[in-house]
Amino acid sequence: MNQEEEEKKWKKKKKNKKKRKKNKRREPPSRMVFILLHFLSLLPLSQQALNLPLISSNSNANRTNVVWMVPSWVCTGEDYIEVEKYGVKQNQDQKFTGGQVFAIFYEHSFGKIPYFKGQDVDKPMNGGLPQMGDLSAHLIEAEKNINETIPDEKFDGIAVIDIEEFRPMWKLSWGAFTVYKTESIRLVRQQYPYWSPKQIEWQAEKDYEKACQKFFIETIRLGRRLRPKAKWGYYLFPKCNGDVGQKQEGTECSQLFQRFNDDMNWLWVESTALFPSIYLYPKHKSIPDFNYINTGALITETRRVKRTYCPHCEIHIFTKIENPAPYNYLCRCERPFFGKSCEFRARRLGFSMPRTVSLDDFDRYNAANQFYAFRNGTSSNSTIR
Repeated sequence: MNQEEEEKKWKKKKKNKKKRKKNKRREPPSRMVFILLHFLSLLPLSQQALNLPLISSNSNANRTNVVWMVPSWVCTGEDYIEVEKYGVKQNQDQKFTGGQVFAIFYEHSFGKIPYFKGQDVDKPMNGGLPQMGDLSAHLIEAEKNINETIPDEKFDGIAVIDIEEFRPMWKLSWGAFTVYKTESIRLVRQQYPYWSPKQIEWQAEKDYEKACQKFFIETIRLGRRLRPKAKWGYYLFPKCNGDVGQKQEGTECSQLFQRFNDDMNWLWVESTALFPSIYLYPKHKSIPDFNYINTGALITETRRVKRTYCPHCEIHIFTKIENPAPYNYLCRCERPFFGKSCEFRARRLGFSMPRTVSLDDFDRYNAANQFYAFRNGTSSNSTIR
């Protein structure tokens, strides 16, 4: 074999090696289809990521509604963010808590909701335990809050009630929320000192959940009565276990969490919107598609809840993409914002979705940094919290 033939053979061998390496990196077709279907049906696509032109707000294209839920009113006069020209909805004057598009009611400033601040037993607010709260006083104050935040009686936007200091189910009250269990048990023990521990816990659970349901139900009923055209619901619900694809097989929420959501049917029938949260997790080394699986599972479960208990409900998904150090000055106009200019980041919020997507809205919540993590379900520590 002469030198020329040897060189040709070597080049051919090298070419085949590259080809094998490329095929090795390629994911199995079934897995690719799974990811593609979930990505197209669950998440809006970044137009820039797909090399598509940004669509202006005047476009007639079918799109998912993206809502700007960021307190960017502080940027007025500096890096003013005109997100509307990119097809993103926002309140007038970029108001954060209330406006024409959305309104958020936080437990700390809405009515007189009872809770332990920071789940600290030494910091009871409005009674601490739900069963120690004054529901009548809460509803009177909440009515004032709603009228002030949403003065327009014909408001037909999104109305979110955000209660995160406690959970309305005993079985979901683990970790830091255990304080509500221990204090409920202590309260019953004071009332019935001769009962057995089993009797006391049974009564404590019953009293706690009954009080939670009263506050949740009567509050949302008040909102619906005052602003009947609004889409009312509670942030973070329905819920799903956060280890789908990690500690269990399959791509759905666990049977346990599905039962939890079934047991909360009392809330779904009162709601007119569902507000699940798909905040992403940091990159999972052993499970590259961890965020895809978790996000898909939660949205699938939300659709199940809607189909089973509240077909009338709209689905609005909350997500955030922010810098891990939100209190550093990343933008001239406001510290929780962006690594580059606010205008640059606002342009990343132009999305398009297929007509077949049944989700009503994809709500943009909190300060945004980069959208690229959604393309592969992972990110470095600099983009995902």
